[in-house]
Amino acid sequence: MADQLLSTDPAAGQLLSTDPAAGVSGSPAVAAATSNQPAGSAVGRFVSGVAQNLNPISIVSGITQAVAHPLDTAKAQWDALEAERGKAYDLAKQGRYSEAVGHFAAGVLPLIGPPAAHAGERIASGDVAGGLGEGVGLIAPAVLPVAKAGAGAATETARAIPGVTEVLERGATAPRRSRML
Repeated sequence: MADQLLSTDPAAGQLLSTDPAAGVSGSPAVAAATSNQPAGSAVGRFVSGVAQNLNPISIVSGITQAVAHPLDTAKAQWDALEAERGKAYDLAKQGRYSEAVGHFAAGVLPLIGPPAAHAGERIASGDVAGGLGEGVGLIAPAVLPVAKAGAGAATETARAIPGVTEVLERGATAPRRSRML
């Protein structure tokens, strides 16, 4: 029987064992296969990612730092953008063009580019929930006011339709009736 590899890369060299006792807790094969799993639940990692970018203490601290030391803040932003453009160049030389485009975009978008690239790298590393949480945390301050305004406009439009106001008001004050199917 031909050797079976644990990886799809034949150069990886980890053979899949045919031993029935292999794969039990504590075996090297199981440890190698599960070592890339992010710690914690997906919900916890998502919430942690959102909180990382919406933490009011960090936000106030960052604003205070930017006001107190504007030149240092500008230099740090420039350095972060340069680092992303450097990653883009290196990735393009490796033929990883889609990643290069993402890092180049992160390298030309001040304030949001480098954190967005970090969220993407977190997703690429296997922590999809954490990376998506970071992304939501980045766009939430911009999206929530727009969503609120859109909901307000939709409500006003609905109220302009004859009869809708009465239905909405009656629905809010009417006792709930449960229906059994």
